[in-house]
Amino acid sequence: YDDAKESYVYEADYDEIMQKGEPSNAYTLFEATKNDVVPIIDEYFIEQGITMNYETYMDNTYEMVDNEEITFYETFSMWSKTEDEAELYFISSDTVTGKLLYVAVYRENEEEAIQLIKKSLETIDPNLTSEQLQETCDNIANSTDYVDEICGDYEVQGEFLEEQNLYCYYITSLLAD
Repeated sequence: YDDAKESYVYEADYDEIMQKGEPSNAYTLFEATKNDVVPIIDEYFIEQGITMNYETYMDNTYEMVDNEEITFYETFSMWSKTEDEAELYFISSDTVTGKLLYVAVYRENEEEAIQLIKKSLETIDPNLTSEQLQETCDNIANSTDYVDEICGDYEVQGEFLEEQNLYCYYITSLLAD
């Protein structure tokens, strides 16, 4: 018998959540949508000569916490390197609205990871200045341990995972609803 407080994750019905029209409440939503970002990132990989597999899938769930429904309505747009599936780039967007929830970068090459972060930030928020973007990239490059950088209304967090030989970063929004 386990005394621990149990948490249950439930599958959310796609048709029901679309009909309700309420976005995920577990994340701070970006202004940018999946449709704003996906074509630009696709083009970016082509320009860089990087062959990527692209796939998309949904994971719409919710859990009950103190009688409150915490919703995770996520649609993932994921690119992976054909020869190395650990090297990923993915966007999590709200299934209902298409607004971004977070962006994740997993790269073996630090420079590639930083360039992807820069491309992501300038695509997500065209109002970011080149100075803001450059300062953020320089700070990430000069970091010796855990990265926690603010760039405009966005936060970049991550680190080098030695065991996997991967630079791993997440971009989240700091915008209040």
